[in-house]
Amino acid sequence: IAISIWWLLYDERIPGGGDPGRHLLEAIFLGGSLDGGDVLAPLTWESGTPFNYPPLVRTVGGLVEALGAPVYDWGPIALNLIFVPMLVAGCYLTGRLVFGPMAGVLAAIFALGAPMIMQLFHVYLLDAPLAAIVALALWALLSTEGFSRPGRSIAAGALISLAMLVKTTAPLFLAGALIVILVRGGYRQIGNLA
Repeated sequence: IAISIWWLLYDERIPGGGDPGRHLLEAIFLGGSLDGGDVLAPLTWESGTPFNYPPLVRTVGGLVEALGAPVYDWGPIALNLIFVPMLVAGCYLTGRLVFGPMAGVLAAIFALGAPMIMQLFHVYLLDAPLAAIVALALWALLSTEGFSRPGRSIAAGALISLAMLVKTTAPLFLAGALIVILVRGGYRQIGNLA
């Protein structure tokens, strides 16, 4: 996180157009709404484009902007502070659950060392936060032990819902694990599955 913050503060390149620029602009507009006192803006604001993403990442940037910090610098830093620990925790916990502590450490190191993830955390995009929440949701799903643990089932549902607030395609990344859990008997736990 410290290296990422340093990079973002000293990198003078303008973020590329397309998605990073659009997400930054949406966060700036949302920040103006929040600063003006519209606390429901994250839920009611629409971008006016056909690609209206769910509000979680835009809200993080909007809060940064409303607090007076420029979102083009501090937005990605805020995303890093929130979602890098989630990515590390999700990868570590999933690896540890499946193959033991060493596998968890290796999974976390691999996730942080993957060039694609590092590049995604240096711009204001939805993909890295989505990967972080999906990693944590995967751990929660696997730790339900076939939906036999109510608390973990609730946590898995909450994390999947949170992932859908980043991008509505989030369940697609968890569908394989969910199908395996259901086939291996998870369908019998109707209450926890619901």
